[in-house]
Amino acid sequence: MSKNIVITGMRGTGKSRIGRKIAETLEKEFVDLDEEIENHEGISTAEIVGSKGWDYFRAVEKQMVEKFSKKKGLVISTGGGAIIDQENEKNLRENGFVIFLRCDIQKLAERIKHSKNRPSLTEKNFVMEFKDVWEDRKKRYLESADLVFDVDKESEDKERDIETKANIILKLLPDDCS
Repeated sequence: MSKNIVITGMRGTGKSRIGRKIAETLEKEFVDLDEEIENHEGISTAEIVGSKGWDYFRAVEKQMVEKFSKKKGLVISTGGGAIIDQENEKNLRENGFVIFLRCDIQKLAERIKHSKNRPSLTEKNFVMEFKDVWEDRKKRYLESADLVFDVDKESEDKERDIETKANIILKLLPDDCS
């Protein structure tokens, strides 16, 4: 069975939508780690963070990374902060090809400014938060990536846009991922 395809990046980069399209095309199982955390806890990410805090969320995230990184042949969409933890990175890379989706901070802030299930990481406005989080994470994102793929450009047709990006990524995958 082939390596996992692991998709990382800041929130709002399209990890889940692109990952689903890649999984569908390759006929592989798709795993969204944030959805797995919500299913495990029975409440939304915003509710988890609101009631139990980010440390608790990260602990559950670590459990989900460990569980799914042991499997093979998956397409895994991580949460924005999953790869920042060195143990998570080690587990995901052990049997995975890591793709970092990179996007302009202003564009990301615009994409998610009205989202109800993306709790603040820093209590700052979206743009300042994104800039700070990017500065804290960019080295880890870039060092952990086997492939960096820019997702700045978008077309009016969102579905076609996702399909186009997924198809380009598919052409860039090594043989042991397909």
